[in-house]
Amino acid sequence: MGIRELCNLIRKDYSRLPKRGIPGTILFLILGIFYHPSFSVTFWFRVGSYFKSKRNPLLIFLFIPVKIVYYLICHWNGVELPIGTKVGGGLSIKHFPGLVVAYDSIIGENCTLNHDITIGRSFGGTRAGCPIIGNNVIIFPGARVIGRIKIGNNVIISANAVLTKDVPNNCVVAGVPAKIVKIDSNGLIDDKWRETFGL
Repeated sequence: MGIRELCNLIRKDYSRLPKRGIPGTILFLILGIFYHPSFSVTFWFRVGSYFKSKRNPLLIFLFIPVKIVYYLICHWNGVELPIGTKVGGGLSIKHFPGLVVAYDSIIGENCTLNHDITIGRSFGGTRAGCPIIGNNVIIFPGARVIGRIKIGNNVIISANAVLTKDVPNNCVVAGVPAKIVKIDSNGLIDDKWRETFGL
């Protein structure tokens, strides 16, 4: 990861904040790093992932305090998102606590995660491994996405759903085990949703 890519990821994460809450100025960007829980987590996650990817002795040294700050913020907010996990830009964490993401998971761009979510590893069977989640996915509270499965783009995962199988693009899934309940997720995203989720 280069510095340009790092800045681009941070910019995309920042763009998902409610516009009414934190205006787009440098001062509020700095305040957001320490004040807004979602951006605070994603900012230090990005910086930590950048430092971790480098072999420069100075950056390796700087990685130590960044890692400490990041894990303190995660502890306060109840988040387990390991530094170095592959997460696309525009990540938005809407509520805390209870977010757990396995290290080898892959999360696409502009995803929205709520509280009490597990994106986890399966340790046996044909689905052993971690999920791959597409772009523009919204996961509601209590959902579990487990194993080496692929979640398509523009998928909405309902509250308390348990996913253990692949999901195609543009679907709404619900239930235990989760099943497709609607094949066009776009019809559910009205202007109020777009404002709330920063879409």
